[in-house]
Amino acid sequence: MARYGYPYGVCLPSAAHAARVVLAGARDVEPAERERLDASAVIELGPGETRRLAMMLPLAGRTSLHIDLDVLDPAFGEANRYAVAPGISPDGARRAAPVQAVRRVNRCTRMSPADPPVVHSRAGRRIDALHRTAALVEYSEDPIIGLTLDGLITDWNPAAERLYGYSPEEALGASIAMLVPPERRGGSGSLLASVRAGEAVRQVDTQRMAKDGRRIDVSISMAPIRDEAGGIVGAAAFTRDISMRIEAEERLRRSEVQLAEAQELATLGSWDWNFITDELSWSPELYRIFGLDPDRSAATSAGFFDAIHPSDRRLVEAAVQDTITKGTPLNYECRTVRPDGVERVILARGRTVEDDFGEIVRVVGTVQDVTGLVQTRQRLEHASRQNEALLNSAADGIYGLDLAGRITFANPAAAALTGHPVDQTIGQHLHDLVHHTREGGTPHPREGCPCTGTLEGHALTVCDEVFWRKDGASFPVEYTTTPISEGDTLTGALVVFRDITERRRIESELERLNTELAEQARRDPLTGLGNRLRLEEDLAVYDARRVRYGHSYCVLLCDLDRFKALNDRQGHQAGDRVLRAVADTIVRESRTSDAVYRYGGEELLVLLAEQTLEGALIVCERMREAVHRLGLGHADNEAGVVTISIGAAACPSEDRTDSTDAIRRADRALYAAKAGGRNRVVADR
Repeated sequence: MARYGYPYGVCLPSAAHAARVVLAGARDVEPAERERLDASAVIELGPGETRRLAMMLPLAGRTSLHIDLDVLDPAFGEANRYAVAPGISPDGARRAAPVQAVRRVNRCTRMSPADPPVVHSRAGRRIDALHRTAALVEYSEDPIIGLTLDGLITDWNPAAERLYGYSPEEALGASIAMLVPPERRGGSGSLLASVRAGEAVRQVDTQRMAKDGRRIDVSISMAPIRDEAGGIVGAAAFTRDISMRIEAEERLRRSEVQLAEAQELATLGSWDWNFITDELSWSPELYRIFGLDPDRSAATSAGFFDAIHPSDRRLVEAAVQDTITKGTPLNYECRTVRPDGVERVILARGRTVEDDFGEIVRVVGTVQDVTGLVQTRQRLEHASRQNEALLNSAADGIYGLDLAGRITFANPAAAALTGHPVDQTIGQHLHDLVHHTREGGTPHPREGCPCTGTLEGHALTVCDEVFWRKDGASFPVEYTTTPISEGDTLTGALVVFRDITERRRIESELERLNTELAEQARRDPLTGLGNRLRLEEDLAVYDARRVRYGHSYCVLLCDLDRFKALNDRQGHQAGDRVLRAVADTIVRESRTSDAVYRYGGEELLVLLAEQTLEGALIVCERMREAVHRLGLGHADNEAGVVTISIGAAACPSEDRTDSTDAIRRADRALYAAKAGGRNRVVADR
């Protein structure tokens, strides 16, 4: 008959002095085993020490064993006896852990303090380790599954039950294949094959199937279990639920795609530089700006500085050094040279990032290709230098200032832009004339006025301020102030400005187009309904209102009956017309506070705000009848016209389930409507 060894333990009370524990008696133990137990079932206790005594007890077809333990306290020459009666049910396939029952029996005969101490047994320490391991498995937050080499489940911890939904009674003895989706069968066999070969499998990302059929994204590691001789007798599978990680990675991927599209549209690239480790990352658009292939070129700080035009490199290096040492915001314009020799002009902006100790460790920022703007500016500057005598023909407004900030000359463009005639302008203070008030209407003091800042010898370009016309209206300007010197003597300044109303209009139009693109990305192009992306965003709002304000809602899933047959017979163009007509009908039968989405294929989803299930059923019937009244011919449908089936589910305010559960229940009701003959409404109650 099979013999099994089970670890048994008892927590012993602390002794006031050194104590020892011996096996006082064991019933139903064979004589040959008794000698081994006498030698191993001992432990030594120090003063005030509590230990857990564990031993491996043999079984020979019994259902229980009975042993007595003596805890000896030599300081008082007496012992406390404890009876240990473990209940066991070994069946070969499922080795259930024994139930321990420990009770104090009586106080035993006094013992001599001179009795020699006893040393810990090796077997006892090994069993202690087994108990610790069992506790780790029991309380692990990750599923841990024991397997035979044939894939039968021998161990099933509570975390596995929580994740997969199978109780220990259902799982133990079953094949691990029950957790593998049908389309992935065979993958678990390859994992076991590696274990049988003595190899450990680490962090394999895959999918497993719960008892209710749900697919769960998991990461699996598997290691061989060996016996005392080193032979492989089974496998331990360690599972981690990575569903949230997969979902987060997908959201991140979508965000990165949207960001890349926006950057490409604006010719704007981003970068992140850890100058401590010299690790640099570029966005895809930044590679395009520099004319590099991201698959062939790595982003490095050395590569970045090499791409800067040699004449501008010192300026850029100084600006970067000032940023990383002083935290000064990065803002410079320079030329770059692409690998094909083409020169471009970039506008770089950035800021520092500090660690928890306030030390600057990173610089992040953007690079924009401003070649077109710079080329335009350079052409204007070149024309200005060549035609100083023809300043009056310039399109930009030009004012000359003396050291006090008074206007010494003005060209016709300045007069046309501001409405102040040239002859009435000379002698006026520029700030008081056109720059006295900020865009928001608050006064702009003379002190610190950028227009006269050049009188201190510094050139300046400003792009976000307004000038004021004679009639009291303002207009946005971009202006450059440049000091004028005769030799080393500053004599005044030149202010060149332009009306950027049109540029702002273009920027506003670009922003509007971006908004429209974002809206189009959330609309189904065939029906004009919201798509799955819009549905996900709206469901988050609905659930937030339900949780915070108690606003319940209902979910309707509508499906066109036998739509595939209609497509096959009448063609996809006819099917598209039918789908649009049905979508328009459902929208008409909905309230303005409701929302309709194309859920997929011929399925439409409706969110009914502030609606009970009873009220939703009335709406469903109205929608179903309205579609039927359309009279759209459908020879393959029982009614002879296009009809819909609807499944409804409520998400009440007191329900703590999420919208995903409501959609799942509505889908279940829809299937019931289909199974019940179609052209009907079924609610999941």
